[in-house]
Amino acid sequence: MQNGNSCINGMNNLTIAGGAIDSLPGEELEKYDDVLVCSDLYFSTYRIILVMKNRQGLAVIPLIMLDNVEAKDNVYLLLNCKDGRVIRMKANTAEAALTLYKRFTQISTVKRDLRKLFAYNFCTQVQKGSKPAWLKNGAGALTNLQVTKNSLLAEYKHLDFDEKLWRITDANAEFQICKTYPQYLIVPKNVTDEDLERTHIGRFFSRFPVASWRCKSSGGVLLRSAQPTISWLGIANDSDVKYVEAITSTISPIIEESGEKKVNKLLILDMRSYTAAWANRAKGGGFEGSDTYANSEIDFMSLPNIHNVRYSFSQLRNVLHSLDDTNYYQNLNATQWFQYLGLLLKTAIRCIEAVYAGKTVLVHCSDGWDRTAQIISLCKIMADPYYRTFEGFKYLVQREWIDFGHKFADRNGVFNEDPNERSPIFLQWLDCVHQLWQQNPKEFEFNQRYLMKLAQHCYSGMFGSFLFNSVFEAQQNGFIDGDATETTETIPPTDGSTSIVQIQNINAFELFNIWDYLDIHNRIFVNLCHKSKSTTLKCNPNIPFMRLWTEVYRCSEFESLTNNIVEESKDSVPPTIPSGNQMDPDRISNYSRSQSVSSLVSMNEIHGLSHSSGLHNAGVSGSPHFSNFPAYIYRCNQGISSLSNWKDFIDEDGLTKVPIELEDSVLPLVTQLMTEERTPPHSQSMTSSQYQHHPPPKRLSSLSSQNNHVEFNIGENHVKPSNGVSYPAKRMNGRTSETNSSPCADAENVPTRSGERISVK
Repeated sequence: MQNGNSCINGMNNLTIAGGAIDSLPGEELEKYDDVLVCSDLYFSTYRIILVMKNRQGLAVIPLIMLDNVEAKDNVYLLLNCKDGRVIRMKANTAEAALTLYKRFTQISTVKRDLRKLFAYNFCTQVQKGSKPAWLKNGAGALTNLQVTKNSLLAEYKHLDFDEKLWRITDANAEFQICKTYPQYLIVPKNVTDEDLERTHIGRFFSRFPVASWRCKSSGGVLLRSAQPTISWLGIANDSDVKYVEAITSTISPIIEESGEKKVNKLLILDMRSYTAAWANRAKGGGFEGSDTYANSEIDFMSLPNIHNVRYSFSQLRNVLHSLDDTNYYQNLNATQWFQYLGLLLKTAIRCIEAVYAGKTVLVHCSDGWDRTAQIISLCKIMADPYYRTFEGFKYLVQREWIDFGHKFADRNGVFNEDPNERSPIFLQWLDCVHQLWQQNPKEFEFNQRYLMKLAQHCYSGMFGSFLFNSVFEAQQNGFIDGDATETTETIPPTDGSTSIVQIQNINAFELFNIWDYLDIHNRIFVNLCHKSKSTTLKCNPNIPFMRLWTEVYRCSEFESLTNNIVEESKDSVPPTIPSGNQMDPDRISNYSRSQSVSSLVSMNEIHGLSHSSGLHNAGVSGSPHFSNFPAYIYRCNQGISSLSNWKDFIDEDGLTKVPIELEDSVLPLVTQLMTEERTPPHSQSMTSSQYQHHPPPKRLSSLSSQNNHVEFNIGENHVKPSNGVSYPAKRMNGRTSETNSSPCADAENVPTRSGERISVK
C-alpha cells in the first residue's frame, strides 16, 4: 500500500485520471493509493473523498460529519455519518482495512483542537487571497454590539411590543448574568436590571424567562426559559416567583374563548413528561406548581430527550441503509422518528393556538437549549411570514439557536468530547421545517436546497456558526475578537430617553458565517414558486402526511455507486427494533459506536488478520450490517457512465451536490429564459452554474414575485407565461431545434409538489 504523499495546498488541484479534485483555500489533499478495490480515497483537513476508479461515482464526507466506523469480514468498512448517510467500501487487503480503520476511528474519536479546524485555515487563506464567488460581498466584515442590539430592536418594533409593558435590557451585555444567553433581552418593563441580577438564580443555568415573540392580533407573548430551581420539599425560589408575577401583570385579565369570557392565566408548557419533571427534583430542578405560581397553569408535552432522539436517529440510519427491505415500513415506524416529528409539530400548534387566543405562554424543558429552541423556532416560522424569508430565517436561527446557547459543539460532536452529549436536535428541527415546506411549498422564500445545505454545513466545520455552545464561548475562543477596545456611544433606549453607555467594538470575525454562503445572493437557494398568502402555515402533524427526507438521510444516486452494494443472504435476520413507545434505557445510552483502535489491534494479535470472525462487530443489536457478507459484490446503475463530468456532482463548497429533481429539471428552462433576456441571439448561453451568482432579469423576476400561478406555454417562436410576458426562444415542443439543443426536452407535463403541472405545448 502506498500511503499518499501527494499533497496539495491552497487553490491547487490534485490531478487524477478523468479530471482534478479542486481544493478549497486552506485545504490540503492527501491521496491513499491502491487501498480500496474500486475507488480512490483522499483525505484533507476538511473532508474525505471517495472517487470510483471508473469515475462513475463519488462521495464526500466532512471530517466532523463522520460519526463512527464499522468493520466487517476483514476488508469491509462502513462509515456512518451524522446526517444519516452510510458509505460502504472494500479494502484491497486486511492490512489496508486495518490502516483505514485506524485512520477513520482517529477522525471520529480523537479530541480536536479548535485552531486546527478547517474553518480557521479557510478564513485565513481567503483573507490572504481572493474571495470565492459564492461568498457574498462583505463576508467577514467588522461588526459590534450595536449591530446585535439593532437587530433585536428591529424585531421588537416588528412585533409591536408595548413599550409600557416590555423593554430591551443590556444587563447581560458582558454575560455577567447568564453566559448562555445573548447580550440583549426583552423583559417586563416593571423589572429592573437590579432585579434581574437577583432573579436569575431561580432558574437552571440562570436562564430566566425572556420574551421571544408576540402575536400582533391578540397581544399574546411567547417566552422561553429553563426549569425552575425547586428544593426537595418543593419550595420554589422567591425571586423567581416574583419575576413570574411580573410577567403575569402584563397579561390581559380576561380573554374570550369560544364565545365565553374566561380568566386569562399564564400558560406554562413543560416539554418534558410529568414523570421526567418530577425526576429532576433529584438535581434541584422541577416544575412550577399552580399553588406557588399564582394565576398560572401548566401542561406537560412529553417530548423526547436528547438520548431518545439520538437512539431513534441511529435506528433510522440503520433501517434506511439495510440491505433487507422485507419489513421496511414496519422497521421505519419502529424507529419512532416520525412520531417524534409529529410531537414537535403538535406542541408548536398547541403553543400557537394559545398565543392567538390571547394567552401568554412560557416554554421550557430542563435546560432550555434543546426542546425549547425547537418549539420556539417552529412557532415563529408557523405564525409569522417574516421568518419564512431569507432575512427572517437567518435571524431566527441566529437568535433562537446560536445566541440562546444551543450546544452545537456538544450536540454535533465538533470536538469529539462526551459522546452521550451528542444528539441531532438541530437536524431534527430542520426536518420539521422540511415537513412544513412540503405542506406549504409557496410560503417560503427559500427552496429545499437551502435546508439541505444547512443540514450539511451544521456538520461541515467550514463556518464558525455551529462550532460553539454559546456566543460567550465563541468570544472566549476567538470567533469574536475578545481584545477589543471600548468606546462611548449614545444609545436611545426603547422608552425614548437617551443615555451614555460603554459598548464593546468587536473587531472582526476570525471565521466566516454560514450566512455568508446561505443567503439570497446565491440564486440557487431561491424558491421560484414563492407566493406567500397565509399568515399562519397549515400543518398536519399526522404520520400519513409526513415525508421521509431522503435527500439528506440517504446517499444520492451518484454517491450510492461508491458503495459496495452487498446482497445479504436469504436466511439473514432483519434488524430488530423495539416496538411501542418504551425503549430500553441501556440501549439508548449504548447507541451505535465503534470500538477503539487498541481493541482492534489486540484482537488481531490474538486471532491474526485473517481471523474469520472479522475485524470488528460494532453497532447496535439488530443492525442490518451484522448479517454475513456473500462472496460476491454487485454494482447498480452502471448506466450512469454517460454522465458528462463526475465533478459536476461536487458543489462549490466542496461537498456533495444536493439534488432536487423537479427544480433541477426546471432550472435549465429558467436559465434559458434569463440568458435570452440578457444576451443577443448570437451570444453564448449562460451555464447553469453561472445562474446562481447573477440576479434574474427584471422581467424574469416578476414570474416569482407576482401573486398568480405561472404556466409555461412553449410555442414555436416564443416562451410565453400566462402573465402575458413573452420571451423569444428557439425551442419547439420540447424538442431540439437545428441551431440549439434543448435543456428541457423532458420537461413536458411535469407535476409540481402541489399536484399542479407545468405543461409544455
